[in-house]
Amino acid sequence: MKKVLFTSVCISLLTVNLQASFFENMIDKVSDKITQKTENVLTEKSDKMIDNAVNTMNEENKSTKKVTNLNKVAELKELVQMKKEGYITDAEFRQQKALILNK
Repeated sequence: MKKVLFTSVCISLLTVNLQASFFENMIDKVSDKITQKTENVLTEKSDKMIDNAVNTMNEENKSTKKVTNLNKVAELKELVQMKKEGYITDAEFRQQKALILNK
């Protein structure tokens, strides 16, 4: 009778250990999947943020170039007018023109 009871207790303990091990493995697998999905979401979001920042910088750069080009045109027009009115010589005109275009 003691052997049967002892065997029954051993089987119960073994069953509990197997179940605990099974659930630990399941929890680890679920935890790994959650971690992987979280990393994927964070990577996607950071990639989008980087793309948006780069696009914003490109747009700002384009705007700056347009303003710079408009400023150059205005300076060149003023330079041409100064040459026409005789305020500067041809050599001064060429020198100033090169400076403006190389900005």
